[in-house]
Amino acid sequence: MSEAELCDEFIQFEICNSRTFRSNMKIGTFKIDIAFIYSQIKHSINRKWLLLSNEDDRMTGAKGYLKVSVNILGPGDEPPVRNRVSSSN
Repeated sequence: MSEAELCDEFIQFEICNSRTFRSNMKIGTFKIDIAFIYSQIKHSINRKWLLLSNEDDRMTGAKGYLKVSVNILGPGDEPPVRNRVSSSN
């Protein structure tokens, strides 16, 4: 896959509640294009909060938050080294 083809793709986070009567009831989703992550320093986002929403009705507001770190690595790339942070972040 070329860099241009990769940057046309998306990553979707889908968070489900496994403790409901309906199996895998969706809490919320967040969708981001790979080009955004690839354009960041070292092709990564680290410890960022994502706002989860209802993809079918975005007007319902926030459904929750998800803290993520995402790296886009190619052959031979080394992942960025992260320092440990306090649990308050």
